[in-house]
Amino acid sequence: MPDNVDTSQTLLSRYARDIVQTAPSIKDTMLVSEAVDFFLQHPEHQAVAVVNEHTVLGLLERKQMTDLFSSRYGRELNARKRIDQFIDKRSLIVSANTPLEIISKMITQRDHNNAQGVFVITDASRYVGLGYFNDLLRAITETKIALAKSANPLSGLPGNQAIENAIQKRLNNRKNFMLLYVDLDHFKAFNDYFSYELGDKALITLAKILEDHTHHSEFLGHIGGDDFILLWKEKDWQKRLERIFADFTSHYPDWYSKEQIGQRGFTGKDRNEQTQFFSLMSLSVGVIPIEAGQFEFHHQLARFSSEAKKKAKAIAGNSWHLFSNKS
Repeated sequence: MPDNVDTSQTLLSRYARDIVQTAPSIKDTMLVSEAVDFFLQHPEHQAVAVVNEHTVLGLLERKQMTDLFSSRYGRELNARKRIDQFIDKRSLIVSANTPLEIISKMITQRDHNNAQGVFVITDASRYVGLGYFNDLLRAITETKIALAKSANPLSGLPGNQAIENAIQKRLNNRKNFMLLYVDLDHFKAFNDYFSYELGDKALITLAKILEDHTHHSEFLGHIGGDDFILLWKEKDWQKRLERIFADFTSHYPDWYSKEQIGQRGFTGKDRNEQTQFFSLMSLSVGVIPIEAGQFEFHHQLARFSSEAKKKAKAIAGNSWHLFSNKS
């Protein structure tokens, strides 16, 4: 699965809220002696979130509190101190809506050691609970296995079930998004004339180009054959499509001779052994803007996406067609 594309994009996707463990929090005004008592009463917790009103300040670790009392005069010296001076203010704090893949990267990129293997999860800045590294790794592994089972074997991109889930998830969220149905024109002729091996390479190249122009929070799926689905945000979609067209065209020398590129195609025989001129491969994209609440189920979009793609294919070369009720 490509690193820069949201694997979370699908129903298989997992977020911090999916692994949150309900755990008590304590106030920053608590004394060290009270914090030690708290850990004695909650032996299952190695760390606890410290809050000021509803704002999380960081984590307080059990070991740090017990170490304060372990020395000869530790209790006398520290018992009446407030815990706010002992809070680990570099603790990892994430929103409940953060994808697990992002959290994993945040952990690996940090130079701060978290011996307790725990992070804080919030919702609208309010404390929700704790997340544990072991649960995070387990959930990511489960997700990768599930994605691998549903992925297209050639491109490694999410397949049909994941595509349907991704669309349905966005419909359920009731937020505007763009659905783009990408079709590779003249691929069949290219495949037959040059070779299935080169055809596969062209599909993999196209998948990589689409991946490069799809943001992490968006979705890229491979229906099968030469058909792909993009679920993008509304901003700059047209400019991004034009860049995709340019990137795709730049690979012509990988697939065609200079002569073929110059004449915009090649002469060969079709499957009926009839001589015919075949155009260079190009991209047709049916574009459907989805407004919040416009559709309830993913299958309602099938007819519109096919119609938009069909109209785009009626235009020669790289093209897109923006669907509307009046189109």
